Formats: sequence, C-alpha cells, structure tokens
Amino acid sequence: MENMENQIPISQNTQNKEVDTLLLPQKEKKKMTCISITCWILQILIWVGAIILLYMDVYRVEHYSYIGDEEYISDSFIFMVIFEIILYITYVIFQFYSPTYDYLKHKRTDINLYKLMEQLFISPPKIQFVCECYHYEKRIYTTTDSKGNSIKREEMVKVTTKVDSKFFYYYSSRDVSGLFNLNYDKSKITNKFYVKLELLTDFGFADAITYSDYQKEKDEFYNKNLHVDTFMDFHVNNIVDGLTSYNLINITDSNPFGMSVFWLIFFSLIGIAQLYKMYINSKCIYKSFTIRKIISSRYKLTTEECDIKYKNVDPVISYEDLNIKLKTNDFGYISNDFNLKLPTQEEIESAQQYKDKVFTISDTKENSSNLEFKNVIDNNNNELDNSLKTGLLPNQIPEE
Repeated sequence: MENMENQIPISQNTQNKEVDTLLLPQKEKKKMTCISITCWILQILIWVGAIILLYMDVYRVEHYSYIGDEEYISDSFIFMVIFEIILYITYVIFQFYSPTYDYLKHKRTDINLYKLMEQLFISPPKIQFVCECYHYEKRIYTTTDSKGNSIKREEMVKVTTKVDSKFFYYYSSRDVSGLFNLNYDKSKITNKFYVKLELLTDFGFADAITYSDYQKEKDEFYNKNLHVDTFMDFHVNNIVDGLTSYNLINITDSNPFGMSVFWLIFFSLIGIAQLYKMYINSKCIYKSFTIRKIISSRYKLTTEECDIKYKNVDPVISYEDLNIKLKTNDFGYISNDFNLKLPTQEEIESAQQYKDKVFTISDTKENSSNLEFKNVIDNNNNELDNSLKTGLLPNQIPEE
C-alpha cells in the first residue's frame, strides 16, 4: 500500500490474546433490530394465514356460499386472501430493509477491506445540521359508495414548509479510530467463512474552543428555523464518505452455498427468508468497529505535538501478523478554504465551560483496548495532555 508508513509484526502471544475479545469464535452476536423482529412477525403471520386458507379450502361447505346449485366464494375467504397478499408484499419489501440484505450487497475480500478501511481513515468527517419545518392540516375527502351515498372522511396531513441544512466547517481533523483488527484464531472457528463487520461513526472535539464554535453555529441554525412553522425536527448528520454500515468479509478461500443477494430474494419470495438468515448467521462471526474523528476549528491536529498525544489511537490495520499504520498526513486533514481566526483570551476563558466535552484517549477504549497500548501518557507529555483537555495550545501557531 503506497500510503502506509510502516508494518510492525505482532507477536503470536499478543495475537492470541486479542482474538477472544475481537471476534466471537463460535456464535453470531445476537442483535435483534426492529426490522428483524418485524420480519419474524410477518413470516409467522404468513405461515398462519397460509394454514387458515388451506383449512378453508379443504372444508369448502363451511366457507363457501351457495345460490341454488352454484357455488360462490364467501366474503371471509376473499378477506383472508387479500390479507395474505398484503402480508406477503409487506414481508418481501421488509427483507430489502434488513441488515442481511446490506451485508450480502457489500461482500468484500480481506484485500478489498484494506482499501476500504484506508479510505475511511483518510476521509475527513462532514458534520451537517438538518431541520424540517412543518405543520398539520385537516383535509376533508368526499367519496361515493356503491349505493350513491356521499361519505366524508377527515384526515390530518403533514405539510412541510421548509427543509434546511448547513455544514459545520472546521480547520483541521484527525482520525483516532485506533486499532482495526481482523486477526482470528482458525483453531477456534468451526465452519465460519465470513465476518459480519458493522461499521459505526462518531466524532469528537479536540479542544473546548471548537465545541464552543460548534455549539454557537448549531444554536444559530436552530433558532433561525425554530419559528418558521408550528413544528420542527432537528438532527445532526455525521458523514464519512465511502462508509457502508454492514459489510460481509470473506476470511477463507471457501464460498459456501447461498451467500448472495439472489438467494435472499429467492427465499423471501417463497416465504422462508428468516430461516435463510439463520443459515447465513451460522456461517458468520460478528465484529463491530467505530470510525472516530476529532475536529478543531482553531488548531492544527497534524503537528508533532499531536502525533505524541494521539499516537496510541492513530488508525492501525492489523491482519495476518502485521500492524499497518498510515502516515499522519494521510489521516490528518487541513482545510485550505477555512477562514482561520485564532481565539482571543476571552473566547478561551468562555470555552472552559465545555472542557468536559473534549475528546480524551479513554473515549476510544472500545476499539483500542484490544491492542497493548500504553494506558498512561509519559510524564513529559502531561503538560500537552492538560492543554488539549482544556482547549489551550499556547505554543501552536496554525499554518495558513
């Protein structure tokens, strides 16, 4: 890889120590989402409905009507058929929103995974404020039934009057995701061929003055749209270009039957997709990883001082006895378009109320605890440690 700085061998003892905490050797991590629960409920209802229809078809006398010698399908049977069709269509649609569909859609080899993780570590975060302003209006609809009678129906309709968005621009960012480890102990894995890799995102603030700038812009954007309409929904998007939440990584040379989107669609159409998902899970182990970024609106995060501060949480890709570390200039970002203004002493003092919002090394323990990183910064770096926590970097002059 061209952008890599070095490759550091891992001892066998360290590798074995990491395996148990990084991957689940024999079983899938149970993570029932609302989509998964809904899919199971729909599949059970489809089976029950099919049994009821079969019963009604067998016992025709009870469920069919007769006029003279002619036989007519009863209303109850028609209702059950329509209900079953609606259930079936809903069930198939929900399968395309399930995590399994996304996993199968994003199948990768470990080599392709290297490229993906490298790109995610390099990409700077995008922080977007989004709001939707709306109100509800009463609508009256008039319909006519089969007998010619007019029927009025009232309905409350959501009317969106404004959708607004704004990006929070900053001067510098740095990836602090720590170790991404895909090592595993083959002796502990039986009939496992894939890793279900779930990627999450998070961002933090390198100093208190950045959080103060962030909060100020967010409040201004929020208040600007607050009284546009009766209601407003507001949220913050944390975007990392190229990130896909669910990824299926092939960790062997084998490719078991049925590991593709085609088979998910096929088993969905015949109504047994949930059983198929159980089969998928039996061939996979689970791993989650958080892509973490920190930002600064006033300071540069790619200096030698920051390299010392954040060296234990710099992004590292570990696989097959190698730790592959990126260069600081790759995973550190400096904006060339940002109008940088050094904070005044008054701004620095005012920002101290947000010092508890500042990113600390302990925030990354979810990812980095699996590597034998140092837990304590050297005494020589204590002054830098304290200055970063309070948002002060007195000796750092940002580069234009």
